[in-house]
Amino acid sequence: MATVTPEQLRAIVEVAISTALKSQKIAFDKEIENINKKLEECAIQTPEVEVYEDIKIEQGRQCDESLDVVKSLPDFDGKPETYVSWRQAAHTAYKPFENYNGSSKHYQAVAIIRNKIKGPADMVLSSFNTVLNFRAIIARLDFTYSDKRPIYLIEQELSILRQGNMTILQFYDEVEKKLTLLTNKTIMTYDEAIAITINEKYRMDALRVFISGTKKALSDVLFAAQPKDLPSALALAQEIEANHERYLFASNYARCLEDKEKQRVGFKSQGRTINAGNQMNRNPHFFKSQSFGNRDPQEEQQVVPMEVDNSSRFRQSTKFQSRNGSGLPSSQNYRNQASWRYKRPTQGYYSNQTPDRAEKRPNESSDRLSGLKQQRINHISQENVLREQERYEQQANSVTSEIDDEEEFDQINFLDKTPCYHS
Repeated sequence: MATVTPEQLRAIVEVAISTALKSQKIAFDKEIENINKKLEECAIQTPEVEVYEDIKIEQGRQCDESLDVVKSLPDFDGKPETYVSWRQAAHTAYKPFENYNGSSKHYQAVAIIRNKIKGPADMVLSSFNTVLNFRAIIARLDFTYSDKRPIYLIEQELSILRQGNMTILQFYDEVEKKLTLLTNKTIMTYDEAIAITINEKYRMDALRVFISGTKKALSDVLFAAQPKDLPSALALAQEIEANHERYLFASNYARCLEDKEKQRVGFKSQGRTINAGNQMNRNPHFFKSQSFGNRDPQEEQQVVPMEVDNSSRFRQSTKFQSRNGSGLPSSQNYRNQASWRYKRPTQGYYSNQTPDRAEKRPNESSDRLSGLKQQRINHISQENVLREQERYEQQANSVTSEIDDEEEFDQINFLDKTPCYHS
């Protein structure tokens, strides 16, 4: 067997190594090419910037559309909350002239839309030198007045809404605001066909949030009713809330009537006694005393006074003048008393009487008394009957004395015609 020399062995090893390196190099080169292709695909491409130019009027371009729709466009004064609605109205007004670029009517329509922008929005367009182009105007306003928040943040704000202490209308307004932000953001971000589908999903989410965000009793009823949209859910919630308030009012009113009936029945007899006593005490001259048949026989029993010495029981007897048949003092006595008041003294009176001493006034007050005045030692309930009789007679005498005084005034003459006056 032939032996292998070291040179041959070295040559065989070199050939094997070179062959293996070549195969590895080919595989490595292929991997590098694949990586380069992937890097090229993942490279961020710079967006193409659309350059807007001023619109011009071209000869021969005709447009028969009326400018009334553009003239009816409302003004936009730079309020972000009204920008989305104004933007939709501007697109609606511009749509008839979109295919007539270069015509005189198209130029007039864009100029009218530009003049409808006032206030801070006009300053924004002027500061950026926005050209007279409808798309350029809308792009600049979108960049300034559109909602810059990401759409997922608005979705999160909608999902965490709850009624809490708000009323149904206030909670409904909050849900509508978030839904409006979502729909506007979608319209300004996506194409029309895609925006319609996404907005339909957002409306269903808003309905779910409104039903689950109300209070528990109302939420259970709304879940069972399964309204189709937000307005129908609001109408059903208002109806349920009105029925609940009506039930509470009826129950409280019935409870109030029941309490009043109990009070009226409980204090019926007591109130009747108090009212009768008040009427008697007002004016006994015109109100007759009333007898109460419902009294307890024990209350009608007279109280027996204590035994008192007869010598100190009564005052000294007083002489009383005659009275008329009715028990009242006669009217003649009152006339005599009143005439003494207004009688003019004669000349003899001044000659016989000293000026320092006045004539003693006759005391006829006993005519007005009803009888013997007893000095009562014991204060018992029988005094009430005598006090009422005395009060009655005093008020009656005051009325009759006023009438007698008026008659005396009619009989008085002037001083120069008085018979006792010597001129």
